[in-house]
Amino acid sequence: MKILFIWLLITMTHSYAQEFSFLHYNIKELDSLKILKNSEQVKAVKNILNENNFDFLSLNEIHYDSPNIPNNLIKTQGQNLSQLIKLFELPHNYSSFHPALTGNNALKKEDGSYYSDPNSTEARNNADQINFGIMPAQYSTGLISKFKILEEKLINLKWKDFNPSVDLSKFKLANGNPVPEDILLFDKTFSDITISINEKKLHLVLLHAVTAFGFGNKNTMNFARNADQLKFLEWYLTGKTSFEVSLSNINPLKENTHYLAAGDFNVDIKEAQKEGARVLKNLINKTKSWLPLQNLTHTYESDSLAPDPFRLNLDYILVSKNIKVLEGKILHPNYHRIELGTEKPEVNLNKNQELISYLDNNKTNYAIVTKNYTNFKKASDHFPIWGRFQLLD
Repeated sequence: MKILFIWLLITMTHSYAQEFSFLHYNIKELDSLKILKNSEQVKAVKNILNENNFDFLSLNEIHYDSPNIPNNLIKTQGQNLSQLIKLFELPHNYSSFHPALTGNNALKKEDGSYYSDPNSTEARNNADQINFGIMPAQYSTGLISKFKILEEKLINLKWKDFNPSVDLSKFKLANGNPVPEDILLFDKTFSDITISINEKKLHLVLLHAVTAFGFGNKNTMNFARNADQLKFLEWYLTGKTSFEVSLSNINPLKENTHYLAAGDFNVDIKEAQKEGARVLKNLINKTKSWLPLQNLTHTYESDSLAPDPFRLNLDYILVSKNIKVLEGKILHPNYHRIELGTEKPEVNLNKNQELISYLDNNKTNYAIVTKNYTNFKKASDHFPIWGRFQLLD
């Protein structure tokens, strides 16, 4: 009996030791100024993160800080992620953070600073036409980990080196100029970060893909670039994609590698007319999704406070076949609301409620919502996704 108990204890301990949890969050346009000032957005994100446990945290749209970008208030170099760890009060000891290509070709103002409001006409007119963004390294990706990082690999290559058949002459930049023949495949970063979990290696592959949306440019490259970025991900994880890949200095992961791939893949798998969605569906069939396809609702929601915002599923966590999915979810707010019409009311709110207003047919409407809802809306236009997994032999 004693031997059986010891065996059960060892088995359970070993099983638990191979488990881990992963949270991915695209935090909308979290630039250096917001981090420096510990903005309301940063505080809202902290509230959400502190309600969830995770061993790994993947963050999209974190500005990789450099002195004087966007202006002379910023003095640091590459410290934004470590600063967020402090602001979020996280116990994690390891991190990975590298500058994205986004915004490297953005134009400066006359005084040498960069535009910091992405919604302004001036900022859009001076944005990077190739990799988007209004300031260098704007949409970088960071990883925060409780486990030791063994290796970090950043991958980029020319688009045509990956897919020689792509005809770039078909496309135009937003300003009407041709797409450069030497354009790189990735507009942000593609990283492979090897982690040690109790002497087992896990590859965390992080990608924030270009958006599969044209923004009014009928000759945009975005749809094709998004699809090829996801095809590279498919090839890197599984060794195959829809065409033969021949690269001399980059190899896919070896068979039976434990891997997790996550990020804002920027296409909804339900948008069957988009090539990127078809690539993504094929990739999910080769791997395991943190959620069954029928449970993929929405990870993106437009900024509107109206009751029916525009929604898409853009963020994903995929794992290799030798990893068991124990739990998975999208962290949505409490959507309970009471519509009050167009007359501003005098209401008694409890400690968990908030009065909001929004425009509908050019009329201001009022509603009572949860503070949980407004906190999520302050934090980002994306919602976090979370999963708990177990490494199998």
